[in-house]
Amino acid sequence: MNKKDRAEIHKMIQEEIQKAIQDKTVPQFEIELPPVPGGKIPGGKGRKVSPGERVKLGVTVDSGIMKAFEAERKKRRVSASELMDALLWNALGKPPMSFDTSEKSD
Repeated sequence: MNKKDRAEIHKMIQEEIQKAIQDKTVPQFEIELPPVPGGKIPGGKGRKVSPGERVKLGVTVDSGIMKAFEAERKKRRVSASELMDALLWNALGKPPMSFDTSEKSD
């Protein structure tokens, strides 16, 4: 490889590094929404609720993470519960949902 080729490659690498530094973008990953049950069932006070078991989760997170969580929730137009379901479902390898009877074995 001659000096001219090396200089050109070096210049290209420097440009890409500078571009990455200027963008300061965090790589995005696709968040697939988990499956939803087929229909709603009667719940308390005349509401319709999804079949399956729901549990409450109380956690403390960094304020920066919470701001990003809220921004993502608003962007996707989903509830906090729906986004948390999606994040946990994807992070944990897409386990079967409580309403999915095909995966349960008692």
